[in-house]
Amino acid sequence: MDYTNQRLCLWIRVVLYATAHHGQPLEAGELRQALDPTVRSTDISRAIRTATRHGLLHPRSSARCLYLKDQRR
Repeated sequence: MDYTNQRLCLWIRVVLYATAHHGQPLEAGELRQALDPTVRSTDISRAIRTATRHGLLHPRSSARCLYLKDQRR
């Protein structure tokens, strides 16, 4: 699966992006640009919260740095 696949839910694409960029600092707007430039930043925030609620992202994840739940860095 690829995080650029528009058929996947946004929160799933966020998790896939986190898999490829775990713990790396991201530029402002980089996540939104990589996933779907047409979505709002609030949609990205909601997707991060959803992935966190499902236990896939660490609670300290943000649009500036994503952390997978089961990996520590």
